[in-house]
Amino acid sequence: MTLTSWKQLRSRWWISWPLEVVFIFVVIWSITAWQTRDLLPTRGDIEIPNFELLTLDGHIYPLLNTQSKLTLLYFFAPWCKICHLSISNLEKLRQVRPPQELTILLIALSWQEVAEVKAFMAKHQLTLPVLLGTAKVAKAYRIKGFPTYYVINAQGQVIDKSMGYSTEWGLRWRTY
Repeated sequence: MTLTSWKQLRSRWWISWPLEVVFIFVVIWSITAWQTRDLLPTRGDIEIPNFELLTLDGHIYPLLNTQSKLTLLYFFAPWCKICHLSISNLEKLRQVRPPQELTILLIALSWQEVAEVKAFMAKHQLTLPVLLGTAKVAKAYRIKGFPTYYVINAQGQVIDKSMGYSTEWGLRWRTY
């Protein structure tokens, strides 16, 4: 296609805008597929690792809780800029999805001191449970970047996964 013919095609906006939308969708889908290629597989026969982790107030909490239909695991690092941007979307999700439908757990990784995690919580006024993750948890869940999300059904299968920023609507879509 020559430059002139491309300009002619673009001048017909009713033809060009659907192509641009499809192109953008394909690019975003490709990036997401590449980012999540090493995460736990969705709907696989792999057993999802379950750990008992400490909360900030010293209680032991199971990572996978079968009391709800779905569990959203959000792995973050207190120093992660994208985590700072996306964390409020989880609090908004909690407002529309009650705990009996969806368990939302925040798992802190890559932290040096508990004070870092507490400062992160205070800055964002978090009401969701925050668990103190370990290197063993990060390895078991194949965490290579932050934030990383897993949606796990009541049967213990990963039904969705993502890495990077996710909007409130993106999180709603993933958990329905």
